[in-house]
Amino acid sequence: MVKDKSLRDKIVQIHRETRRHGRVIEETRVKELRHPGYGDPASDEPAGFKDAPVFIVVCADPRTLQATVLASNFYFGEGAPMATFLKNVGNATMLIHLAAASLGLGSQWVSVNNTWEGPVKELLGIPRVLGVHTIVPIGYPAYKVPPPYRRKLNEIVHYDGYDKSKFRTDEQISEFLVGLRQRTTPSYRV
Repeated sequence: MVKDKSLRDKIVQIHRETRRHGRVIEETRVKELRHPGYGDPASDEPAGFKDAPVFIVVCADPRTLQATVLASNFYFGEGAPMATFLKNVGNATMLIHLAAASLGLGSQWVSVNNTWEGPVKELLGIPRVLGVHTIVPIGYPAYKVPPPYRRKLNEIVHYDGYDKSKFRTDEQISEFLVGLRQRTTPSYRV
């Protein structure tokens, strides 16, 4: 947990620097699908997270994979050898978000990738063997968050087998993604 403002400011600066690289990559995407958080080249501000009074830096030790069934490291049906580990860390991160929400606090999922994991580890003295998976800024929301878009349950739940009438073509998926981006973009401009 990082409460020290000078450390939080340094983490924000590290994040800003890596966002510049991410924006270049994001600009190669079809315009309608670009992530709105990377849309303005003049601003590399991590919207909403720089002022949070607390950052929870979610670290995990991949050596704990030894506790899982050995076969999961060889059968790639779940994604890759690290899939079980990453799912566990993702679940822990989600529980942090749920706990914050239950207390009336706001939180944000800030994924840490390999371009800024090293500098964050160095700044905070995190041992090299540990992974920094996520940073969860927590605080009181500065504004009312718009309700999230949710698909209706009858669109996504299948009973007693896959309902083929719910299968979407590639074109329908593309249309869905463009519509989803249009619905979620306003929340990045608050």
